[in-house]
Amino acid sequence: MTVEIYDIDGTPRTAAWLAAAYDGCYVLPANTAGASEYWRLAAVYCTTGPAVLKAEARRGVTPAANQPIVLSWPSLAEPSEHLLPLPPSPNNWTTRGVIQRTEASGVTGFGLGSTYGPFYSSWVLSSAPSDCLTKTGMKGGTPHNGPLHAVFVLTSVNVEPRPHPRRPANPRHPGTHRGAAERVGCAPRSIVSRETRQVANAPIDAALCS
Repeated sequence: MTVEIYDIDGTPRTAAWLAAAYDGCYVLPANTAGASEYWRLAAVYCTTGPAVLKAEARRGVTPAANQPIVLSWPSLAEPSEHLLPLPPSPNNWTTRGVIQRTEASGVTGFGLGSTYGPFYSSWVLSSAPSDCLTKTGMKGGTPHNGPLHAVFVLTSVNVEPRPHPRRPANPRHPGTHRGAAERVGCAPRSIVSRETRQVANAPIDAALCS
C-alpha cells in the first residue's frame, strides 16, 4: 500500500515521518479479500489554518458526489458513546461515527472546533472496503496543523494504482484554507457542527455507496 504524503510546505514525506510528526497518525489498509475494488487512500495532505478535516472521494479523475464519509472519535476501539451507531456493514472500522456526504466536488469537511490531538479516524462508507486514516487531528501548540486532507480513490483491486496528482496550491497559504472551508460548507465551529448533526441520521442509500 503506497500513500502519497505531503507536509504543509508541499514536500513529499514518508509514512514514518507522518507518524513521528503527528502523534502516531497512520493508515489502516482495507480488507480487500473477495472485493473487486476498494477505496484507496491515495494521498494525505498536511494543512494549517481552519480546524477542518477534509475528506475527498474520487472515482478515477471524477469527483464522487454524494458519497458518504465517516468520521469517528476518540478511538476505533472505543468510539464515543455520544456518536450515533453506524449502519451495519462488514466494511466499517468501528461501530459509531458521524456521516457526511460529499458535495459535487467530491469533498466534505468535518469541523473539529478547538479539540487538539490524534483522536479522529475517517474512511469511505461504501459497499466496497475502504482504507482508513486513523489517529489524525490537529497537533497541540500549532495553528491547527495536521494531516487534515485525505483523498480516497475507488481503485480496482488487481490494478496497479496511478500516482495521485500533486496539489499545485501551497497549503500554507491562508486564503487556500478559507476557500476550502467555504467550498465544503464547514467553517470551523464546535467538535460537531450543526451541519454534521443534521446529516448524522441521514439514511444511506446502498446505490450511492458503490
